[in-house]
Amino acid sequence: MTKNWMIFAVLVASLLIGACSTQKKNKQMTAAGTLENVTWRLVELNGKSVAEQINGKVPSLKLMSEDKRYAAVTGCNGIGGNYTASEGNLLSFSAGMSTKMFCEGAMEVEDGLSKVFPLVYGYEMKADRLVLKDGEGKKLAEFTLMP
Repeated sequence: MTKNWMIFAVLVASLLIGACSTQKKNKQMTAAGTLENVTWRLVELNGKSVAEQINGKVPSLKLMSEDKRYAAVTGCNGIGGNYTASEGNLLSFSAGMSTKMFCEGAMEVEDGLSKVFPLVYGYEMKADRLVLKDGEGKKLAEFTLMP
């Protein structure tokens, strides 16, 4: 009886340890391997570097899988709309809505991002990087995964 009890205890401990390591791996894979439900910081737009903060805001993009909506922060106004992601790394954005305030130093990023969204045809992901591309494969914008 004691021998059976010992085997049972070892088996349960093994299962618990395995479950914990699997959860950690899944979280890491999700953080580095998903397009949606994470926040991407804009680092490059039309070949130009983008500041980490503009007017105290982080230029960023979030794609929300539940309702297939996107939200972008430009450093001044927000841009939002719908998107479609499909197999083969295809991605497209609908014309979105935006607030219309003027903010010194932020309009170049805002105007640029507003013009990029309609041109996006697909994307490429490498580790913690997301690159939006046009129909010819030209890089339009690059993002990095925010913690």
